[in-house]
Amino acid sequence: MKIYKIQKRISTAEDNIIPWHWGLVSDTIKLKGKTVENPGKTSCIFLVHGIGDQLQSDTAVLLRSGFEDALKEISDWQKDARINGTKEDKLKLNGIPDPQDLAPPFIEEGYWANYNDIEKTFPDETSKFSEKELGFFKGLWKKRTYSTLRTYFWFLLQQLKLIFLGPQGRFLSWVMYFPLQITSFVSLTFIALKYPKILNSYLADVRLYAEPKGSVERAIVQRIDLRVKREFLELIGLDTNFRKLKEEKLVTGKKHTFKKVIWVSHSLGTVVSYNVLSDLFHKAVDIENSPNSTQEEKDGVIAFRESLRRFVTIGSPLDKMAYLFRDTSLRLWPNIPRHKLLNGGEDWKRRLQEESKEKIKPEDREWWFNFYHVLDPVSGALDSKYIFGDRPPVNCHCNQCSLPGLAHITYWTSLDFLGFILSRSYGNIMWNKAYKPWPRWLLISLAFLMQLLQLILVAIIIYGLFHPTLVLDLLKKAKDILP
Repeated sequence: MKIYKIQKRISTAEDNIIPWHWGLVSDTIKLKGKTVENPGKTSCIFLVHGIGDQLQSDTAVLLRSGFEDALKEISDWQKDARINGTKEDKLKLNGIPDPQDLAPPFIEEGYWANYNDIEKTFPDETSKFSEKELGFFKGLWKKRTYSTLRTYFWFLLQQLKLIFLGPQGRFLSWVMYFPLQITSFVSLTFIALKYPKILNSYLADVRLYAEPKGSVERAIVQRIDLRVKREFLELIGLDTNFRKLKEEKLVTGKKHTFKKVIWVSHSLGTVVSYNVLSDLFHKAVDIENSPNSTQEEKDGVIAFRESLRRFVTIGSPLDKMAYLFRDTSLRLWPNIPRHKLLNGGEDWKRRLQEESKEKIKPEDREWWFNFYHVLDPVSGALDSKYIFGDRPPVNCHCNQCSLPGLAHITYWTSLDFLGFILSRSYGNIMWNKAYKPWPRWLLISLAFLMQLLQLILVAIIIYGLFHPTLVLDLLKKAKDILP
């Protein structure tokens, strides 16, 4: 039986203001009887969103809202562990603050979705255009970025490739993937006929980024990556050459740089992030190896490798991008051991098995974590050697109930995912229950069953379109039978 200490009602005392935003977060906290630096002040989340015609901060709001609920869940778990946990649990939790007394980490969004606005995408160039030139290029921009038929047939071609050409050597995966492609084809056709705006607002992003053609599309993709790159480096006080910025980032009216960043990316944003990180890694290696590099640039590389502590992909199509497009959509990371790219990470395999007091070697640590769901058609466990060599990231299944397709947008409510991000931002202060993956047989059974049910449902809908009277008769009979 869980017994929790009842939280007292917050008073109106002026000196007891709830830190609901970063500006109210204190510089220090009490930890095990000592005053230490508050990680909520020095750590942040860098979030790169996925597809969609969205407003800036839409995805960041979803993540922050999820944190609000996750902090309560972690707090309840800690209170229960203090009473019913093991001696080791109680020792770890002794003297750490209640998670609900801490503000969620600061979130900076790597926003790129307004690339179809030429004036915001290329402000310097377009400011010099005449009214006639601006009108011409706006029309060209719209022509290259919006096309219902072009997007529809492009996606249809990629689905056929996935069905008839792969995934090679993985028969079971192919059997599970086949019914999904049939339902995807029906859904895609329905959207194209009934809601073409959705096709252009969401799926056009994927076509444009994965396989850009012509100077306009290639320029858009380059600017998407550059924008994300600049926004990340600004968080740690660097420019694109790893030199110190003259002006630090303004956070709630204060100049501030963060010491620790957790990079989180979703859907197509994982591909954007992969490419941006590739540029950063290659630039860092070039600076380290060049005799002409300045000490300021070398110090910047060290700060970069120290600051970025985790790279988290959720709902990622990186494997599919690697299979379908290779160099067209991906810029590969330097061919060096991953532990030399960043200084973050943890011995995840040992954590899953048992606690050990052995010293963790750098090559045993992992900083890339991939969250997926078997009912998310976009995502999957990343295992393509093309994108990471012989060492895959840590693949974590989000153990929550969902529906086929909708699983792609439910990560923001997954306590597995949210708890992971919070604990890596705050460290031992946000100590949470251990991740326990679902067994492989359960994942395969769930995926196969749900895809089969979805295929049956689509078959019934198609049959009903050609035999509406028969379906209506069946519905009438069902209505008479049911109470």
